[in-house]
Amino acid sequence: DETFNEVVKDFSHMASHNPEKLRRPPTSTE
Repeated sequence: DETFNEVVKDFSHMASHNPEKLRRPPTSTE
């Protein structure tokens, strides 16, 4: 499924560039 692949790619990209966002809930300072 292309949509799923896009999400996985986007998630992997975010995980490698913003790993702290995966461990911490979003804050109002964003």
